[in-house]
Order: sequence, then structure tokens, then C-alpha cells
Amino acid sequence: NIAFQLRRETIPEYWVALGGAWRETDVDASLTSFLRTNEPGQLGETEARSISISTGVDTRNDPANPTEGVVHIWSIERTTCGKCARQPPAYRWTFQDRRYYDVTSRVSVMARNLFEVVDGELPIDLYGELGDPGRRVRGVGGDGSVRGLSKSRYMDDVRFVTGAEVHYLADSRFWMKQFLELRFAVFADAGRVWHRLSDV
Repeated sequence: NIAFQLRRETIPEYWVALGGAWRETDVDASLTSFLRTNEPGQLGETEARSISISTGVDTRNDPANPTEGVVHIWSIERTTCGKCARQPPAYRWTFQDRRYYDVTSRVSVMARNLFEVVDGELPIDLYGELGDPGRRVRGVGGDGSVRGLSKSRYMDDVRFVTGAEVHYLADSRFWMKQFLELRFAVFADAGRVWHRLSDV
């Protein structure tokens, strides 16, 4: 898997990016019965090539541990499949919205929404990915992402994912020349997939 993204800030807080990727994957039939039943032609080695363009605005006060600000990202990605040479390229349209609120000096709230539409047929192993090409999530995410999803459980052309988190900063201090923070988080994630945009 080889991927790159060249990002440039146009004016403060706004950026554009150009990206590309090449991937070769061995899709194993034992991972899911869905493949054996519905997509036997996608088994074995798959090859995918993609190019993408993204733009966004980022007003977070701290990229590592934000407590205020918003992030909006719009992206479009064009993917061609080596095994599906007779099929036209697939396009993935993605919009992300992340918002951060500082409630008190120790409590912050984050809300995340992602809406994605795939136009065309992607290689089967790419359906389990979410997000823009520069920060793609495969399956189970982490802090600020989506948890509890296996990468091949929810696969369809239109998907919406939302989540909210409440963070409590219990303590922060320097210890052995390292800055450490102890945080507790409560979160809830939800989502839905559809086969066509008209079904939403």
C-alpha cells in the first residue's frame, strides 16, 4: 500500500490537497461469507489505483487535543480497479464535519459527522474505509473517530456516521521531563448505510 497527499495552506485555516494511492491486497474468502456468496470475482489479489483532491477549513485551537473550533473537509477520489478493467472508475465523495466545544476548563465536547457516497464499484476491500484520503479510518477507529465497527461489516454505497464525546481532564503534569494528561471520555457512535442516494 503506497499513498501520498500533498497539502498546501491557501490562506490561514484553509487548505487544499492532492493525493494518490496504489494498493495491492489479497482478499481472503474466510473473512466474510458475503464475499463467497455475492462477490466471488473479488476474491484473491486485487489492485486499485486512485487520485484525490480535498479541501478543508480547520479552526481548532490545538490539533492534538482541541477544545474549540471546527473542521470541515470535502474530498473526491477517483479509483480504478485492476481486476475490473472493463468497468468505469468509481468516485467517492466525502464530507466531514467535526466540532469542538469548551464547556469548562476541564470538560470539553466533540461532535463528528461523516457523509459519504460511492458512485461506481470499488474493490471490495475498500468499502470498509471511511473518511477523506488524508485521514482514512479502516474499521475500528480511536479517539475522535468511530469505534466498534469491523472493516467489512457495513458495506454499501451511501453511509452516514455520527458520534459525540465528552472529555474530562482529570490531571496534567510533567513527569520525568514528559507532559502527561489523564483524561476520561464518554462517547456514543451511530450510523446507517443505504444502497442508493435516493434511499436516504
